[in-house]
Amino acid sequence: MNTDLFYWLLNAGIFGTFIGLFVLLIGRFRRIPKRVIYLLWTIPFLRLWMPFGISNRFSVLTFISGFFTKIVPVTDSEAYPKVTGTNYVAAAESYFPVKYKTSLLESIFSAAALVWLIGFCVLVLTFMLLYIYTMSEMKNAKHSHDNVYISDRITAPVLYGIIKPKIILPVYMEHEESRYVFLHENSHLKRHDNLFRTAALVTAALHWYNPLIWLLLKKYYEDLELACDECCIRALSGDERREYAKSLLSAAESRNAFVCAFGGAKIRVRIENILNYRSLSLISAIIFTIFIIVIAAAFLTNAAL
Repeated sequence: MNTDLFYWLLNAGIFGTFIGLFVLLIGRFRRIPKRVIYLLWTIPFLRLWMPFGISNRFSVLTFISGFFTKIVPVTDSEAYPKVTGTNYVAAAESYFPVKYKTSLLESIFSAAALVWLIGFCVLVLTFMLLYIYTMSEMKNAKHSHDNVYISDRITAPVLYGIIKPKIILPVYMEHEESRYVFLHENSHLKRHDNLFRTAALVTAALHWYNPLIWLLLKKYYEDLELACDECCIRALSGDERREYAKSLLSAAESRNAFVCAFGGAKIRVRIENILNYRSLSLISAIIFTIFIIVIAAAFLTNAAL
């Protein structure tokens, strides 16, 4: 069972990584809002869990399947919608259950599946212990008001927690009222960003053997912060945006994978993005919405048989 799971996971990881690199390339176009890029990141992370998908003749896999991959039917040919699997590895002669072409391949995949499972369990356990430890550290935080707490364990404002996140301020900000800090952290809270950060981290752990996954995770976290900034500043005036950018300079960068910090990404990049921000017109918003739908339809479906 573990071998079958690893076989299909390996196939899902190949295409998911390809889509992630595609999103990374799109993100280099500065005219595309980071909110759009952030939504596009959902596609590769979903594909990293999806070795199977609905058959669609407009899928990007329909056009490349003849060159790079084999398409495996999952449901009966008369069923609708048809479900297919992507098979880049092509090391098996039958698939449900997976039966390998040679005994050597079976031995290799059995050993690799065991190593993968051990690595995944170790990473998840490590993440859980780190989370529990840091949560215990935050228990000493002093309540200030509403959902805001003060702690001497941190150096920058953060939103901490997954189920019931709290805004934690460093001691030096105890008597300061920073509109922009609360604006930023509350935006993370409304968008459930800590939950999505954790889901992305678990996804990376699932494909821990792939070094590109960790690069994609890092870029996803950066784009998450940039998208949050855009959500915060779209209702601010030009002067207020400059004040928001100035407030970032006093925030230290966070290295914690479970928190959304006010200074949690490259400050220079965030300030440039804030100062260069342009509000979307209605036509632009419609175009970008259609763009996201088309990309999702092309990459979240599998090739037609």
